[in-house]
Amino acid sequence: MGKGCDKEGFTFVLFIGDGALAIQGLKSRFAFLIRGGDGLGTLYVMEQGCKLRKVGLRVRVEKEGERLAEIPLIKVDRVVVYGNVTLTNPLMSYLLREGLTASFLDIKGRAKGELRPLFSPSGELRKRQYALALNRDKCLDICKKLVQGKIRNQRTLLLRYHRRKGLAELERVIDHLWEVLEWTEDCVSLEELRGLEGNASSVYFGALRLLVPEELGFKARCRRPPKDPVNAMLSLGYSLLMSNVMGAIESHGLDPYIGYLHSDRYGKPSLALDMMEEWRPVVVDSLVLGLVNRNEITHYDFVEEEGSIRFQDQAARRFISRYNDFMYHRFLYPGRKEEITVLEALQLQVARLCRFIQHDEPYEPYLIR
Repeated sequence: MGKGCDKEGFTFVLFIGDGALAIQGLKSRFAFLIRGGDGLGTLYVMEQGCKLRKVGLRVRVEKEGERLAEIPLIKVDRVVVYGNVTLTNPLMSYLLREGLTASFLDIKGRAKGELRPLFSPSGELRKRQYALALNRDKCLDICKKLVQGKIRNQRTLLLRYHRRKGLAELERVIDHLWEVLEWTEDCVSLEELRGLEGNASSVYFGALRLLVPEELGFKARCRRPPKDPVNAMLSLGYSLLMSNVMGAIESHGLDPYIGYLHSDRYGKPSLALDMMEEWRPVVVDSLVLGLVNRNEITHYDFVEEEGSIRFQDQAARRFISRYNDFMYHRFLYPGRKEEITVLEALQLQVARLCRFIQHDEPYEPYLIR
């Protein structure tokens, strides 16, 4: 069990298993709750100025020399830190040796980078991955599937809300997305396909404006910096999703920096961005819509800072908790008799991509209904 202190205002979050949340309440100690899953958890540290160090078989969270918490390393399978939070070399060495990941986000929740062990020894697979990136026809084929999966899932999400709200403007967007889907079949270049994807996304986010409370001020997608609470939630959610997708890609031995749809700019995890596309509306967009329509997160949960909007600490913890719950949600994946988690589904989709790369088996995106 972790040890806490009564320091007021300390922000520390530990997720364990399938979405269980342990958090220090005001004037209370830490309580760690495990609800199923494999008993492993993601350690999130958001308190600025903290240092994480390895002490024996535990990870200790310190600030200004004061011990805030200690967690058994055996219970941690991933670390996520925000802003000015540091890890000592012994802790980083332990994570690398054990094949664990540390993700670094800025204070607004945007991904900065990750500490990961070296690639698995899947040289032949990566050779085929690189060769595919140079094959114009096959590259266009897989990119069509990725874009079509994203647009179909965007359209299905809007259809769900249209059934509840019956908005005429929403219906026009749904019809337009279907037209764009048909146009993608006739694309003869990646540039044309990217243009259609951009068109669909612009129209889609314009429709999301109709589905969130007006006081949130959402007009369109803006990334850097987020100008309203909805964009702040989307940015944080996409950063968390990116980390999960990166883990799935590297666990299969693929190179996350060689993709097909996104350009191979230096330092940009192109393949991870590719594989995220079909999951953005499934995971993050649906999560954000649910939270704001149930008033679990409101405009009061954000503050304006230097021309952008960011979460207040309690709201950020609440969002991360709901995201974690979602990723451990179990559902019936196509072709499977037993329910699996969303995290496991990410792994299966990357496995599908591997079969396309190695054996030319058609890739099929995951589609919601």
